[in-house]
Amino acid sequence: MSNAQVICFNDFVLKKEKPTEESQNEYKMMAWLAEKLPVPQVVCYEKDSDMSYLLMSRIAGEKINLSKNLLFHMGIIAKYFY
Repeated sequence: MSNAQVICFNDFVLKKEKPTEESQNEYKMMAWLAEKLPVPQVVCYEKDSDMSYLLMSRIAGEKINLSKNLLFHMGIIAKYFY
């Protein structure tokens, strides 16, 4: 799992972390899933050499913890769509 810092606001969630392939894949996966499932809308994604920032809408529900293995396989699947 990532060492991301997640900051929750009333209507948005900001995820900050060191830029990695995983963080970039997460952004792409969220954009792809938005057409298929009720997931948070990506408002903005920015990265520089030190940090990546993913700003998303906040949706109702509970946070789930996915296993690292499942996230790895989701990343592999996402590569076929880009």
